[in-house]
This record gives sequence, structure tokens and C-alpha cells, in this order.
Amino acid sequence: MSIIDHRSKKPFVLVYIDLLRDPDFMNLSNSAKILYIYLRAAYNPYYEELNDYTGEIQVRLPYKQIEKIKGFTSNTIKKCFDELKNAKFIKIAEQGGLGRPNMPNIKSAYSFVGKYKNFPNQNKKKGKK
Repeated sequence: MSIIDHRSKKPFVLVYIDLLRDPDFMNLSNSAKILYIYLRAAYNPYYEELNDYTGEIQVRLPYKQIEKIKGFTSNTIKKCFDELKNAKFIKIAEQGGLGRPNMPNIKSAYSFVGKYKNFPNQNKKKGKK
């Protein structure tokens, strides 16, 4: 059965076990790990958003939404994003928000990089059983 056959099931986030055991991931702060999982959860396989220039999958997760998670403030979020970028787990695909003062309602988009950038079933042919 394919993912499409399970649309009525509750959504979930797949995280590679190798990622959890990766020394670079293990060295991240707990807040950065949580933010990474929320970024992965922002991916929707039915409505993939691709970057116009690179063709890479990108996700958007506004600060306002992240701030609803207990313990996350604007400063914490910025530090976590910086930590994930420096560890080469994510990159900014499109700058938004305060980085674009003439378009403050545009939300930043992030792409995943490194050996864990792909999503499960991303490379499988659609419609295949």
C-alpha cells in the first residue's frame, strides 16, 4: 500500500534512526533538535513546495508558530536556526521576514542539506504499489 492509501491516518514525522545516532546531531542543543523535527513536520508530501531556482524541496515555519512551543523565544529560535545551519542540516532557501523589509509578510523558507536531506518515499514513483 502506498502513502496515498493511508490518507485517513493521522500524520506523523519520520526521522531516520541514523540521524538520531549521528554525532553532529547528538551535539546539537535539545532546542535545535526539536526545531529540526518541527521543520521536518512542516513538509507536506502532497503539496511539495519547490524552490524556483534550485528545484529543492523547501519548508516554511514562521517564528510565530514556533513561539507557541514551550521554551521557544525569538532569541532561542534564532540560535537554533543558526545552530542547524552551522551544523549543515538546513540552509535558508528564501530569506523572508525582517531580512526583506519591503516584504515583511513573506516567511523564510528552509531546505534540508546533507545526508538526511531526502524525505522517505521522496524518490519513489508515485502511483506504484
